[in-house]
Amino acid sequence: MAINRKFGWHSGAVHCRSLTIGGGTSVSGETHVSDLAMSGALISGSGLVGQNIVLTTLGTAGSWACGLYVKTVEGTTKNVNGYLNAAEFELAVGGTYNPSDMCVLALNSTITNTAMVNCSHPAYVYLRDYGTATMNNLFWFADASIGAADSALLSTKNAAAVSHTIKILIGGTPYWIMVSDAR
Repeated sequence: MAINRKFGWHSGAVHCRSLTIGGGTSVSGETHVSDLAMSGALISGSGLVGQNIVLTTLGTAGSWACGLYVKTVEGTTKNVNGYLNAAEFELAVGGTYNPSDMCVLALNSTITNTAMVNCSHPAYVYLRDYGTATMNNLFWFADASIGAADSALLSTKNAAAVSHTIKILIGGTPYWIMVSDAR
């Protein structure tokens, strides 16, 4: 039985927000352990955040820190027949409006500390393998199909001259993925 609680509060920038805990709507076939459904009014010139988590580190001796840690542990029997993941993000866009930019996940870096030159491996994404059976694919485009060059994630095209590279680190060794701005 879901317990519904609704909270409202007043903020200087966004005047009305509501938060409902429990009783969210499930997609067909989903079972939710806990639901957190939120709605908020957008005001011209301001942004809207559904859940804001800010971690401020204190002290001097921590080995690592993160603002959000999510872990899924599979039971001792094969109880997941489909895919298993630690986090899933979905962007649902409808209506006739036209956002200027759109993405499922935005990664922002606000580094102003000049001491960052001492950081060994700065990166937008940090991939680690802790188990004995390692991941052997960086990406899996499960639903991608080959299409026209400007309208598909994956398209066929004759090889063009390399014009740019994207730097990646594997272990401590830099590698470059070759890309081209020509077709």
